[in-house]
Amino acid sequence: MVYGRAVAFDDLDPAALRAAGNRITAAALHEARLVAAERMAPVLGPTTADPETTVAVLMARDPSDERYDILKAFERRWAILVVRLLEPGIDTAAAIRDARSRGVTVAAIADALGIAHQTVYARYGDQIKSSTKKERVDE
Repeated sequence: MVYGRAVAFDDLDPAALRAAGNRITAAALHEARLVAAERMAPVLGPTTADPETTVAVLMARDPSDERYDILKAFERRWAILVVRLLEPGIDTAAAIRDARSRGVTVAAIADALGIAHQTVYARYGDQIKSSTKKERVDE
């Protein structure tokens, strides 16, 4: 929601937050599919299309498409690689480091995540320490 010239960052209701999370998840899935498609290029040789086209062909699964006829032999291995790429989950460590370097407190991070500040230290202690050291060096 926009108030004059300021944007309200804290007014995301649960539905809006869920929708944003779904959008991020979809983007991560698409990116994992592209990375997995890039890995197919050495196997398929110079006739391989760009990763976007490869993903589009694999997603369409059109048996009348001769490109799919070639790619379907690798479809299961491609799908497994996508799972492997996504399995670790989205790493929030970089976002934590960035927030800390911008002056966001551990308490504010904990509040945003809905966890105790001790849990932030337990999960992201290395990121908090490295961002604090970088701030001191930059000063």
